[in-house]
Amino acid sequence: MVECEGVRLLKKRAIVVGGGLRVSRVPGFVDAAEKRGLVLLSADEPSPSGLERAEYGAKHPRSSAGRLADVRWVKPESVEGLLSAVDDWQRTFEVVGALSMREEFVWPIGVLCAMEGWPSPGLRASLICRNKLLQRRALRWLGPRNVYVESAAVNDWSMTETGSRLGFPVVIKPLSSAASDRVRRINSPLELEGLLKYGEYDDGALIEEFIDGQEYSVESLVHNREIVFLGITEKGTNENLTPHFVEYVHTYPAPLSGKGRSLLEDANGELIAALNFETGIVHAEFRLRESGGAVLMEAAARLPGDELPSLYEIAGSCSLADAILGLAMGERPNCSLPNRVARQIYAELSPGVVPNVNQGPLARIAEIVYLPGVVELRPLSPLGANAKGEIRRIVVEKKYGAKVGEVRNSYDRALYAIIDSRTRNEMEEITDEYLRAILELQKA
Repeated sequence: MVECEGVRLLKKRAIVVGGGLRVSRVPGFVDAAEKRGLVLLSADEPSPSGLERAEYGAKHPRSSAGRLADVRWVKPESVEGLLSAVDDWQRTFEVVGALSMREEFVWPIGVLCAMEGWPSPGLRASLICRNKLLQRRALRWLGPRNVYVESAAVNDWSMTETGSRLGFPVVIKPLSSAASDRVRRINSPLELEGLLKYGEYDDGALIEEFIDGQEYSVESLVHNREIVFLGITEKGTNENLTPHFVEYVHTYPAPLSGKGRSLLEDANGELIAALNFETGIVHAEFRLRESGGAVLMEAAARLPGDELPSLYEIAGSCSLADAILGLAMGERPNCSLPNRVARQIYAELSPGVVPNVNQGPLARIAEIVYLPGVVELRPLSPLGANAKGEIRRIVVEKKYGAKVGEVRNSYDRALYAIIDSRTRNEMEEITDEYLRAILELQKA
């Protein structure tokens, strides 16, 4: 508390959010904070998208970005910059915790929480979750066989070593990218050598054995090293049509039981124990080998991307936004098993153009969000367990009529739907109807 001219004023309770300008794409996050009597303080980088979101917030004070109590520009990975910003904030706010919404701020937020004694994933987890190479070294038995290479060190020996240790095909992953950018399947030594020698991976890369099998994401809410809730989402990528691995569909809950679920739960438990993960959310991606066994693709100490938080909410589990805010203050979350099936699915438009979904059979959809630029995504409320399935919203991420080429990363995707249903069968029926409608619009 502070004294001002004899009047006692309470400081507002606040949470520091690394990459907090992303709240515009996480429906209900600011609402959840305000219901708790919290304000949000964002440490973000002045990237083009960050500046655009901050400007949008300044012009629209009731938007999520506009409701942030403060935004400070901090260089990603800068512990010093973040600590300096928090020193300033603590003069005005009662800062009670911190969390990260962007990969680049996971480590600085981890250090901040350690310095302040706030609940957090812990230093070991924050460090390893931020770096793919460290994940492969610290969690060798969980991940695929791999080789690390730098472009300057590529030679005949390194190519021979890669082939003899891994075989082909392999998957190449840059260490410093996001959104599946430059992650691709390589089918021969010649193709790999060409990519490495001509500058596409100057920042270093992991070359990994290709794991053939269904991919899943596992969200774990961890409180004082105990997994108190675990959800599994089935994922689909464009790997069958292209050499890339861009996510196209998420379905929660995954249609998985018995041995497959046990394999994922066991591997995920090993991951969290090996990370010495303390408190927070773990977003882990696994593949189940067709020959058996769960293989860790990557792990992150942050909310999952795309609209996975919306899927958890409309399927009847809980608000992941509210859960991680509570965890940041040391509270044990309360989530339930899902009673609906929810899906986010991107339309495969390549090659083609973005159709106008305000025309034709999809024009009846209650919510169509045109999202080139910064626009709010509103929270979707759960329907009753027995309510008829429907398309809850369609989100268009590129301009109508824009050409869509090969989808090489998440930013190349164009439009998606959020679908809510009672059963898996109903979900497939609605999905088929939606994709047929998109195809009709493309032909028109």
